[in-house]
Amino acid sequence: MPTWGSLYFQNSSSFVMEQLIFFHDYTMVILIMIMVIVGYLLVNSCYESYYNHMLNEGQELESIWTMLPA
Repeated sequence: MPTWGSLYFQNSSSFVMEQLIFFHDYTMVILIMIMVIVGYLLVNSCYESYYNHMLNEGQELESIWTMLPA
């Protein structure tokens, strides 16, 4: 039964809806794992002490423009 301010789906009344809820949960786990990995790689690349001197043509700015949509 749905209640006001509920954060989850209401109880399923059919097999198809139950499978859809399981699919949603599984998809969210995969998306969160991907976001954590990408976030870790971004933070790691920002704080990495290695600096390639051949990349001084504005690649940092272009990388930021690529990552942040306009």
